[in-house]
Amino acid sequence: MAEKKKAKEAKIAKETKETKESSGGLMSIVLILAVAVVAVGAGFGLSRVLAPGEASAYSDNQSEAEDEQLSEDTDIEWAEKEYYYYQLDPITINLNEPRMTRYVAATIVLAILKDDQKVAVKLIEDRKPRLRNSLNAYFSSRTLQDVGGEKNQNRIRREVRDLLNDQLGGGKPLIDQVLLDKFNIQ
Repeated sequence: MAEKKKAKEAKIAKETKETKESSGGLMSIVLILAVAVVAVGAGFGLSRVLAPGEASAYSDNQSEAEDEQLSEDTDIEWAEKEYYYYQLDPITINLNEPRMTRYVAATIVLAILKDDQKVAVKLIEDRKPRLRNSLNAYFSSRTLQDVGGEKNQNRIRREVRDLLNDQLGGGKPLIDQVLLDKFNIQ
């Protein structure tokens, strides 16, 4: 009987020891996970605190003044000139957002003076792949903050106009205005 009792006590002691060992391993895993969660949270919070302030959409006051003048004079300017409108194929491009997938879906319309229509359309048709590539590069380097709002859209229209005119070459700019027929940010 004493042997049975000793065997039973040894068995209970063994089970208790195994339980302590397994719960110790479990506690280690829980502790490691808790530390990992705290470290990730601290890293995210620290990146938010130490990130540079929101960059200005304008590199100088001249760009901002151009946007204001563009907004004010658009109606007068459009009424005085005759345009031919050339619609580019719709584009969908991912923005430069590291934390999330954001994209711009846009349909761009080029306003070309009637006098330049034949030359401009010929050059646009001949260089369409190059123009599309330039637009992809332009938008994929922008962030969500770079493309939202009226001032940013005015800047985008101006920069895209200049970019496309550079790609078309020639001394005289052939694209007078860029219109954003559809401009969706997702």
